[in-house]
Formats: sequence, C-alpha cells, structure tokens
Amino acid sequence: MIAMEAENKYKLLIVDDEKPNLKLLTSILSPDYTIITALNGKNAVEKAKEYKPDLVLLDILMPGMDGYETFAELRKRKDIQKTPVIFLTDTDSGKNDDKNFSVDAADYIAKPFNASIVKLRVSNQIRLMSAAAASRGKAAFLAKLNHEIRTPLNAVLGISVIQLQKESCPPDIKDAFTKIFDSGDLLLATINDIMDISRFEAGRQGLAAAQYSTAGLINDVVNLNLIKYENKQLMFILIVDDVDINLYVAKEMLSPYGLDIDLAASGKEAIKFVKNNKYDMVFMDHIMPVMDGIDTIKEIRKLGYDKLPVIALTANAVSGVKDIFLNSGFNGFISKPIGLHELDMVLKQWMLPGKTPAEASSSACSVSFH
Repeated sequence: MIAMEAENKYKLLIVDDEKPNLKLLTSILSPDYTIITALNGKNAVEKAKEYKPDLVLLDILMPGMDGYETFAELRKRKDIQKTPVIFLTDTDSGKNDDKNFSVDAADYIAKPFNASIVKLRVSNQIRLMSAAAASRGKAAFLAKLNHEIRTPLNAVLGISVIQLQKESCPPDIKDAFTKIFDSGDLLLATINDIMDISRFEAGRQGLAAAQYSTAGLINDVVNLNLIKYENKQLMFILIVDDVDINLYVAKEMLSPYGLDIDLAASGKEAIKFVKNNKYDMVFMDHIMPVMDGIDTIKEIRKLGYDKLPVIALTANAVSGVKDIFLNSGFNGFISKPIGLHELDMVLKQWMLPGKTPAEASSSACSVSFH
C-alpha cells in the first residue's frame, strides 16, 4: 500500500503487522512524506527493493520474520543497505535494549505512539540525511572544481616557468611572465586552501605534530640541483598525457635535465611504447579517456615491468589519492600544476647516479612514495 504519494517528498516505509498502527502512523506522517506500508518483513524487503525509501520505520515484534531479521535482510542489499531504520518498540524500555542499537539502527520510537515524538524523530533523521547529502554534493563539486582549475593552471604556471628559465628572455617579457606566474600561484594557493578547509569540515584531514629539520632541508636543496650537473648519463623518459599542452609543459620542464624524452597521447600508446623501448621512468596522467592512468599502470605491471618507476601526474589532489595510486602500482605522484621543486625531488629519488630505486626510497620526499 502507498499513501499520499507526491513529488519532492521523502519516502517512508512503515512496517507493522497491526493495521491500526499503520493507519495511525500514516495519518501522522502523510502530510509531510510519501508513505509506503508493509504488514510483514518479507513484504517490507520487497517494497524496499521496489521503492527505495529514504527511511524505514520497522516494528520489532512481528510473526514470521521479526524486525531484526528484516533489518538484516535489508542490509544484505547494496542499493538499500545504508537506508536508516527506526525501530518501533512496544515499550520505552527499548531505549535501553542493547540489541536495538547493536544492529546499527538509527533511532527508536516507543508505542503507544505520540504524534509529536514520531514527527520529531522522523524529521531528525531526515535532517541528518539532508546534511549528509549536501556534504557529499559539496565534496563532489569541489573535487570537480579542483580538477578543472588545476588542468589549465598547469599550462599557465608551467609555460611561465619554461619562459623564465630561458636566458634569452627579454627583461620586459620576463617581468610579464613573472606576474603571470605569481597570479597563477596565488590562485593555486587559494584552491589548495579551499580543498583543505573542505577536508577539515568533512573530518578527513587533521594536523599532526612532526619534527622538522632545517639542516635536512638545506641539504636537500643543495642535492636537488646536483642532478642537473652530475647526471651525465642520458636518461630515457616517457611522458603520457591526452592533452597536448600538458605534454608540452612536462617535456619543456624536464628538458633542462638533458633527458631523452618520448611522448604518448593515450594509455594504449603508452603500453606500446613501454613494450618497444627501455625507459628509466614514466610520467603518466591519471585522467585519460578510454584507458586512464590506473588502468594503464595495471597493464604495464602485468607485462612484467615491476621495477619501472611510474609517477602519476594528477589534477585530482584530493584526500586519499596517495593510497589509490600506491595500491594501483604507481611509485609516486605529482599534483598538477607541475612544480620544478616536485620534479627535482622525484628525479633525485629515482634517478641519481649510483642509487637503485630501493636505495633512493630512503630519501624523504613529499611527492613520491614507495
């Protein structure tokens, strides 16, 4: 039975083997919600699968399949397993019944029903659901915004750096590129701040105390530049990205190191290049059509290239991305826009003469991990 079905109303599934209880709860809640009713557990599971209610009010004491068994069946189905459930109990003693909450019920309502309490407890759950949905929507929007802004910023900052490195660049042009870089860098800092605040609000990021070595920082800064002058052996690198401007930026930012560089515009092309050449390192974009970076690295690892360092290039600088790349087979990642310091650190870790990847992994590196 469905009562008072209307658009833009939250759907409630009320389950009770006594028709008077169903009628009473329907009369209390139907002005504000679309009501679906069921007289037993089996019927409740069927109705839940069909109508996908936003909230379930579930009687505990029912013949055949009781409330706990019905709850367990609901949790077995992925499409409705996260739907909150309010238990309907015969007495207020249900508040202290450990079993009610050990099964992860959202709340309880005691019989006989009080209209004000019923409305309050249902509305509380609806508010919690709305807040959670709003938070997920905000996170998705910010993740999309973060990716879409970082991608063009990679070109703005990267090309600025490339031009500023040229000794032949006239002073007025160099000044213009400096202003462009500073403005882009400010925008990048703002995006990073927004993402940090979002993660703090969602409880996905915290502050942790850690020792900081100034001497170590100075030593790293000195060593980072040694690769440019001491690495005489020609290194062979593959850059993979489906966006031409990103390939240009990455290649030009790596060119001062005197590297032999190949370019691939897709995951499939990258696999072909890896099979036909002996690369010392691969820089690979994460988001690509048809075969993305994660799918590509998995195929490369399947082919037996377990020791080939592959670094992800990503505009998705969101919480948890490190674990995603590590578990997928990457050796590290650099966030777009690509920074010279990050490039230096990755090259230092994986390509300094006399160091194998295993030895290099002991070096502290904020953008690369293994």
